[in-house]
Amino acid sequence: MLGKQDQMIDKQNIRTHVLTEFRDQTQQNFDVLDVKYEKDI
Repeated sequence: MLGKQDQMIDKQNIRTHVLTEFRDQTQQNFDVLDVKYEKDI
């Protein structure tokens, strides 16, 4: 039982990491677009 819980926690950690990377990359892309099109927030 504990082994399955550990596997689920590992999968959740991987998903969290992937989502964090996606968020960071998306923000970088928007930052580039802001500079390219000279937008101020």
